[in-house]
Amino acid sequence: MYLPEIPEGIRVPSIEFGRLVAKESKGEGNRAILVPLVTLVFAVVQGVRSGVMQSDYLWLAISGLVCTGTVLGYHLVVIMFASSTRRPRWFALPLLGGVLPGVLGFYLFGMRGIWQLVQLREGFSLEILLSGLMFSVMGGLLLGSMRRLTELSQEVERAVKLSRQGLLERVAKD
Repeated sequence: MYLPEIPEGIRVPSIEFGRLVAKESKGEGNRAILVPLVTLVFAVVQGVRSGVMQSDYLWLAISGLVCTGTVLGYHLVVIMFASSTRRPRWFALPLLGGVLPGVLGFYLFGMRGIWQLVQLREGFSLEILLSGLMFSVMGGLLLGSMRRLTELSQEVERAVKLSRQGLLERVAKD
């Protein structure tokens, strides 16, 4: 679905295949890294303005920083798996870390986005409306990008498995 047809002459796994996967996943990877970075910057700015311990700015800053690292690691592991013939045991750690951005995405979408929009029924505020919409969109972008990166990871793993079995021709046709 997200993996393009593999051109003739490119072995799977190989450096060329890794470059192809990196090129195809660049946009999603950038989007998935941007949302936690924006969350981190927002939390730091709001924490400086109103106090780090007030509300959940400290939690948001820490989760934004951790999720940025895990998304980067997750994306790099997908590319490394497409490039490498061996799969070290430590590859599982960044893949498991892919769950953390999902948790942040649900938090941004649900608690910081939708819940703030529900609070509008108590009284209209443009700040609450814009903040709720922004967090809903950011949470949705993060969840969508992580879903697409996960699907790409599954397709790369499938292509590598089929290559090892000598059935690579089926990858381009499926």
